[in-house]
Amino acid sequence: MNVYVIAESPNGPCKVGFAADVRGRLSGLQNGNPRPLAIFHQERCEMYRTAERVAHSRLWARRMCGEWFDVPVSEAISAVRYGIEKALSAMVAREIARSRGEPPPPSWY
Repeated sequence: MNVYVIAESPNGPCKVGFAADVRGRLSGLQNGNPRPLAIFHQERCEMYRTAERVAHSRLWARRMCGEWFDVPVSEAISAVRYGIEKALSAMVAREIARSRGEPPPPSWY
């Protein structure tokens, strides 16, 4: 799966989500939007749900509706990268605990 940023322009607004087929997702979003949309960022991530959730929480104060945020693309991409970093850190921590026979560490997301 990929975590993505789709927007009308570099100034936003931005949609942050996940999809296996980001181009297909863009097509579906474009069908309901009168302005041209573009994929500004997509990044593969095994823990895509966690990465998306963390990114959404970073952008929550600027949420417009659903998964659309009133932020520039650069801020949305930063939130996605932060979300992926946190998701990977959680995955590594769980693997370390598992290899030691310990319970998985708690997570806040």
